[in-house]
Amino acid sequence: MESSSIDSVVEETPLEMASDDRIDAPGEPVTSERPPLKTRHRILNSIQRMGSSQSLIGITRPRSQSLRSGGKASISCVSLTSGGSSYSYSYPSELSAGYSTAPTSVANTPGPSPVFDDKPRLRTVTPNGPSSIPLPSDLRPWSRNGAEAEGDYFSQPLKKKPERRPNFNFWRDLPMEIRMYILRHLPPKEIVRLSAVSKSWHAMCFDGQLWRSLDTSEFYRDIPAESLVNIITSAGPFVRHLNLRGCVQLYKNWYRDGFNDACKNLENLSLEGCRIDRTAIHSFLLQNSRLVSINLSGLAGATNTGMTIIGEHCPRVEHLNVSWCHNIDTRGLKKVVEGCPNLKDLRAGEVRGFDDVDLMNELFKRNTLERLVLMNCDSLSDESLTALVEGVNSEVDVLTGRPIVPPRRLKHLDLTRCRGISDAGVRSLVGNVPNLEGLQLSKCHSLTDEVLTELLPSCPVLTHLELEELEHLTNEALKTLSTSPCAPYLQHLCISYCENLGDLGILAILKGCTSIASLELDNSRTSDLVLAEAASVMRKRNRAAKARSESGSLHIGLKMVVYDCPNVTWSGIREVLYRNEEIARLAASADGTAPTYPHQIIGLKCFYNWQPTVEEHTKRVLRGDIEAANRLQKGWAKFMILNEEAGVNGSGTRRRRRRAREAQEMYQNEEDGGAAGAGGPQQRLPVIKRTGATSLMDAFRLRSLPPDMYYIPNFITAEEEASILVKIPAQRWVTLSHRRLQAHPSTLTKTNTLLAAPLPSYLLDPIVDRFSELGIFDHTPHKKPNHVLINEYKKGEGIMMHEDGSAYASVVATVSLGAAICLELAWKKEKLESQGLDISSYNLPTRILQEPRSLLITTGAAYADLLHGISPIEVDQGLSAETVANWEFLGDRTPFENAGGQNHRGTRISLTYRDVLKVSSAASKVFGGLGTR
Repeated sequence: MESSSIDSVVEETPLEMASDDRIDAPGEPVTSERPPLKTRHRILNSIQRMGSSQSLIGITRPRSQSLRSGGKASISCVSLTSGGSSYSYSYPSELSAGYSTAPTSVANTPGPSPVFDDKPRLRTVTPNGPSSIPLPSDLRPWSRNGAEAEGDYFSQPLKKKPERRPNFNFWRDLPMEIRMYILRHLPPKEIVRLSAVSKSWHAMCFDGQLWRSLDTSEFYRDIPAESLVNIITSAGPFVRHLNLRGCVQLYKNWYRDGFNDACKNLENLSLEGCRIDRTAIHSFLLQNSRLVSINLSGLAGATNTGMTIIGEHCPRVEHLNVSWCHNIDTRGLKKVVEGCPNLKDLRAGEVRGFDDVDLMNELFKRNTLERLVLMNCDSLSDESLTALVEGVNSEVDVLTGRPIVPPRRLKHLDLTRCRGISDAGVRSLVGNVPNLEGLQLSKCHSLTDEVLTELLPSCPVLTHLELEELEHLTNEALKTLSTSPCAPYLQHLCISYCENLGDLGILAILKGCTSIASLELDNSRTSDLVLAEAASVMRKRNRAAKARSESGSLHIGLKMVVYDCPNVTWSGIREVLYRNEEIARLAASADGTAPTYPHQIIGLKCFYNWQPTVEEHTKRVLRGDIEAANRLQKGWAKFMILNEEAGVNGSGTRRRRRRAREAQEMYQNEEDGGAAGAGGPQQRLPVIKRTGATSLMDAFRLRSLPPDMYYIPNFITAEEEASILVKIPAQRWVTLSHRRLQAHPSTLTKTNTLLAAPLPSYLLDPIVDRFSELGIFDHTPHKKPNHVLINEYKKGEGIMMHEDGSAYASVVATVSLGAAICLELAWKKEKLESQGLDISSYNLPTRILQEPRSLLITTGAAYADLLHGISPIEVDQGLSAETVANWEFLGDRTPFENAGGQNHRGTRISLTYRDVLKVSSAASKVFGGLGTR
């Protein structure tokens, strides 16, 4: 008998019968047709593995179909027929047994028993139908991730190995131009710090493209000479603007290799305050023919030879500053005027020879000057000033009798303290300076109202006017100014020390000059009426600004200086404070307009004892804390009233004093709480908190030290400090081993005698005036200081413990400038050995932390019994209330607390005021003022 093949087992059904003669069974799946596949895809899809048992069946694919009859018999386990349709229905494992048509046995092997029915059912197998059954769910394998596997080994997609990203350096891959553009936004100090990152960063940070403009005015005290030399030598050809103001550390480096020849393309050069000789100055001028602006102010090395070089090699110069250059006179300036046809700004304060009519006539012919500064030029005369404005032998108008000359281009003219001019010289300005915006005639004592009433109406765009210390100035000049064409544009007016001025003229200024922003009235007859009018004017400005819908932050719109005015009382100051905090309201409207705060307020500088309260009140108003400002103003007013009542004799004196003390305590508590509640550091105001003391000096006495030692913070303002530092002459420094010093007006002789001479003006105003207010030198022989010693201590420098000696009166007042420093105090050796004085009650040795702009006063026992010195260190450490005697008096101790009780020293300059006992006026006359040099 012929053996049965696998083909005979499988029933082959024609395609025609599959659709017509099919036996429908309940639950039979309905197959869906899929689109025909291409030959290549059909072959790849047909290669499937046939499992011999259910454990080898694919996880998700249907079982492959068996071979069809009519072909060659084969028992191969690989079939090339089409696989099951991906759209076929998937049955549960329990039902698939009765419907399976897969050839799992030969013909003689009995088939499996049906699950639901004993009778086998016929099922038509189509080529596109499923040819396998799925495994039961409990027998299906699971993947590692817990998800059910969907295919076998061949059907799993291949995962590509992730490619590693190449190394990416954002900064290195940037173009050099972009890197330079980014670094250009950093300040110079940060660029120098970045140069230490690596060699490439060092080369990049010192690239000349970053140093087209080198301005050291903000960090000249911090940058060492080596770094500054490296910057200039490496970036020299690129530098266009070079400002070395105050760089005294370069005095040994001007002649280093390449340094003097590095900069050859400069346009702006400033050497003010540098220690540089004439040879180095000449080298800069000879190598930079493109210079437009030159500042040599205060340099002893600037000479007429340098001016000749400028006239011959720098024809593009437009701005020249040679103020305080004592080796330059008008002979050198004449070369500059002749060689620089575009000269617009000439500043020659305290330069000799301005009585030269030829130079003035040359300036008249050029007519290019827009700014001329001749302050402290005593040689300027009426004739030379007339030649500057009207020329020499100019044609005269027969009708007016005035020369016919083109108007001058001057916009700013400074003739401060030119004591050689009078009304005749100033009258030449009338009608000839229509573009004048700034005019300074302070301390020209010969000027009167007559010439000013003619000059002011002829300056229609005048914005700044200074008439300080004009003895003959009266209210008529101010009334004329208030009605002049320049009145709406006037912003700054200084009439300090004009003792003949009263309220009438100043009230006219406030009403007529609607744009006034700065008004200096100290030492005049100004009264509270002016302050009330100023407050009213400010209210009108705020309403006008609101009506115009102008927006902007709250700021000071009018600065007034009214100290040393005997007619100004605390009531007038309170009126200004009240108006500053007042809420401005618009007129009532139908929709109910909300209240608005003032747009501008008044900033006051008043009596020294009231100033801290005014400043604190202004701070609260500016930050919008109106309620705190109101509490401060009311508390101060209550305290002032009760303090005045406490001074009245009669019945109830003790009760009035008690009420005054209670008001003072409440005022102090409110002030402390207000400052802390604002979220910022609490700032102590020792002047205000101790107003009820028996004397002004007693309010600042250091209790932990021997009597008669006082410390006053913020004795001068930051502006006054900067002005003094600039005016200290660089050529008078005497260099010692650990410091530099200057003696004004002269050093003492071998017999401790001072040659009589006046002190420089910058050392008198305002410091000595405030000494008089406090009565510091009232008990000395001359009632005021006559000698000032200026010491400069750089970082790490100091002075050994010493005493001042017997050549001076027992009063020393020291003003600190620049940086903070610690002064060491200790008993004298003989005082420690003395048995007659109990010194155990004083905390000595100790230190006094002297802040910038502070005043330290040593008198009496402290002057006679204590030694003082400065340790040569760079950092003062361990600063606290236990180690610093004046800790509670410090104006702002927050920086020292934040630094962990440390003070990193900088360059500190001290002004030591003393009264020399022996003064020889005859010696000064005999030696021709030699001691004043």
